[in-house]
Amino acid sequence: MRTFSTESVPQETLEELRRVLVCEDQGPFGNRCRFGLIDSSLHPQLDLGSLSSYGVIKNPYGYLVGAVQKGDRSLVDYGYLFQRILLEATRLGLGTCWLGGTFRPEKVASLFPLESGEIIPAVSPFGIPAEKRSIVDGFLRWGASSKLRKPWGQLFYDASGHSLKEGDIPLVQDGLEAVRLAPSAMNRQPWRVVIEGQKAHFFLDTKEDRKSPVRFTELDLGIAMYHFEAVLREEGTKGKWEFDPPRTSYGHPEWEYIASWLLRGEGE
Repeated sequence: MRTFSTESVPQETLEELRRVLVCEDQGPFGNRCRFGLIDSSLHPQLDLGSLSSYGVIKNPYGYLVGAVQKGDRSLVDYGYLFQRILLEATRLGLGTCWLGGTFRPEKVASLFPLESGEIIPAVSPFGIPAEKRSIVDGFLRWGASSKLRKPWGQLFYDASGHSLKEGDIPLVQDGLEAVRLAPSAMNRQPWRVVIEGQKAHFFLDTKEDRKSPVRFTELDLGIAMYHFEAVLREEGTKGKWEFDPPRTSYGHPEWEYIASWLLRGEGE
């Protein structure tokens, strides 16, 4: 959502959102993130639309922001935690939109000061969704093909390297579909998942990498990992994240291993 209503966000909604922000601070790889919000009630003279580039955001009530120390897989953790926050914001009736390369980090940092070694990988405007999208919003959604997703066979595989289709793995089917539907930078969907026994191995297809100060594909993998976990937990399927690289790249040397989800039985 890039176009928002001029309606104010209720105070009780903002208070609940702040409670969510302070709870989400450590991802699967142990990196800690700081989150906060910049809202119009605290900065009444600030043109919040100016925090994004190219004028693509209209009438935001505020911005959800965060920072993380540069480190191994810190961007994966940031993507995982920030997506969890955005889904909670959606549950509260708010519109949001991931912004990575289209916001002004120096301007955001002037309102959300950084500590030594920290970066702001991505932010999100938030507010009450507008009834009608702006022309620019509609064009950007079309340009990013945000309604299109790769089919299962291009994303999910078994241990023999064969493509999976819906219905092949009933226990984690909904989790994989949630991965397929996850947002990603320019809708590149860089994740690849291999199901081997009781494990789901998550890989990053490095062919989808682009030169950038921030490796957005790692953010994308964090988003996908949270979608997978959230759906399985909602369905009562137990498991945990672990870093246990398989001995093979399943015939794809361009895949970079990220993490594995280990399914656990009832007694574990």
